[in-house]
Amino acid sequence: MGFSRAHATRALSTTNNNIEAALDWATNNPENDSTLDSLAESLPQSPPSTTSSKVKHFRDGNGKYRLVAFISHIGNQTSCGHYVAHILKDKRWVIFNDETVAVSEHPPKDLAYLYLYKRTA
Repeated sequence: MGFSRAHATRALSTTNNNIEAALDWATNNPENDSTLDSLAESLPQSPPSTTSSKVKHFRDGNGKYRLVAFISHIGNQTSCGHYVAHILKDKRWVIFNDETVAVSEHPPKDLAYLYLYKRTA
């Protein structure tokens, strides 16, 4: 969600570890550097890094992805209408619309709100 560890920890402790309430709290209470500094001091410290290079090396592939699903909205406004999911299944796009599941001939990839990718080899 883009929150720092210290801010997320404070949100959880403020809301008695209720994740939904913590997300709401963290969204409505912007991070304050002085508050975060004092909270960060109370967090367990990780051991210092032994690598001298600032370049990060990842072991999870070459950074190639393919689109496997997306969520889009049907309706004129976000306050009316509903959301549907398109999922790539057996090399075909399938639309999930409430109780209806069907092959999607022309999935609206350019109108999606959320895209889900899978890392390829």
